[in-house]
Amino acid sequence: MEASNIRVLKQDYHRNGVGGNGFVVSLFEWDTDDVDDDKRFVGISFGSSREEFIFNTAVLHLGQLQDGNIEFARGNSWRGSDHCGPALADAWNEFDPEE
Repeated sequence: MEASNIRVLKQDYHRNGVGGNGFVVSLFEWDTDDVDDDKRFVGISFGSSREEFIFNTAVLHLGQLQDGNIEFARGNSWRGSDHCGPALADAWNEFDPEE
């Protein structure tokens, strides 16, 4: 993994309905100074290649989600492609889960 401060706890493949776009949901811990206590995050990644996966990853802090914070630039905004996308892609390492 490219980011040694990220530890993936769990990942699973999902799909939007019968023919919808597939995506991977990741639960992970990220040792970042930007949060004080709960270091758990959720990542949602779309893409069938590593590059697509990395640049199509949304990251949200789990505790802030539980508190109802889904707002951009007000605490629950994280750059998935820069920090988490590569590590999550390396942990998934399975870009065609339907095979």
